[in-house]
Amino acid sequence: MSCFRLLDSVLGELERILADFFWQGSNEPKIHWLAWSKLCISKAQGGLGFRRLREFNLALLRKQAWRISMYPECLPHQILSQKYFPGLTFFEARLGARPSYTWRSVWETRDILAAGVRWRVGNGQNIAVIGHPWLPRPVTFQLIRRPHSLTEDSKVAQLINPDNKWNVSLILSELSHEDADCILSVKPRGPEVRDELIWHFETKGCFSVKSAYRLATKPHEEGSSSQQTSNWKFIWKSKAPPKVVLFAWRCVRNLLPTAVNLKRRGVPTDSCVGCAGESEDSIHFLLNCSYARLVWGGGSGGGCFFPGVEDWFNRVHRMLEKDEWELFSRFAGDFGGLVISECLRGGRWKLRRL
Repeated sequence: MSCFRLLDSVLGELERILADFFWQGSNEPKIHWLAWSKLCISKAQGGLGFRRLREFNLALLRKQAWRISMYPECLPHQILSQKYFPGLTFFEARLGARPSYTWRSVWETRDILAAGVRWRVGNGQNIAVIGHPWLPRPVTFQLIRRPHSLTEDSKVAQLINPDNKWNVSLILSELSHEDADCILSVKPRGPEVRDELIWHFETKGCFSVKSAYRLATKPHEEGSSSQQTSNWKFIWKSKAPPKVVLFAWRCVRNLLPTAVNLKRRGVPTDSCVGCAGESEDSIHFLLNCSYARLVWGGGSGGGCFFPGVEDWFNRVHRMLEKDEWELFSRFAGDFGGLVISECLRGGRWKLRRL
């Protein structure tokens, strides 16, 4: 995956196999309760953080493209530059006629890689004021407005005084306030320091597959409120056994095989087995079922009205976050602990499905 662009059909088949393994764990066909694309959302947004293979493949290829563009002494650069971009930089290269599959795979990441590469100002002699990405401001890293009198041949060095400080009066007179503020937030590194290309999304400026993958998957992330994000962090930071943590995640995502959820997927049932007649959704299964009330041990957590599991979980989370243990004890009943009650519910579900 780090040397060639895999076909979308191959990646799709790999993701299908991974999804089957996660939901089934055996050769028996089972329901996929959530789409693979949603499982790939980060844990902080309500997913499981699985890799999107297409974006991960491209992130690995960008690492190769980074090495080729930044290290001219490396063997891949020497071989590919002689054939495809002699005398040019990697970002100026064209695909060419009859390219090899290796070159095509790496070349296709060029524009995406450029979206995270910018110049770090040293002495400013190699950076053009207009056209070069040198401002620490995504997405283009370039000026918003053209200067009044500076030309495309003007270098950033012209904006720096001999004492290695910005020529503030020139910058304010030539550039917009937005561009001027952005420039003045950067400190020139000195007349003896050469300008260098860096990866903007890492503090040290070195490319990483992790940050490239995060950049590629950012458009796919779902918006979440601060309360929802806090809830997910609360779940994943729990010291409960992994099965219990995953069960809590499924509860909040409404992914339990309750009668209501099964009916939505074509199974002809929507009544609770324990209550013999009442409609069984997630909130009924966890709180309002007669068996669930016994598990809660008389606490007010069972039998209360909540529109959904997420609303119930919000209340539990707020009480635990504020260390309101006495209130939580009354709410949760005799067990007095979220992890214990969730463990019991996991055991109850397994018992019901036997």
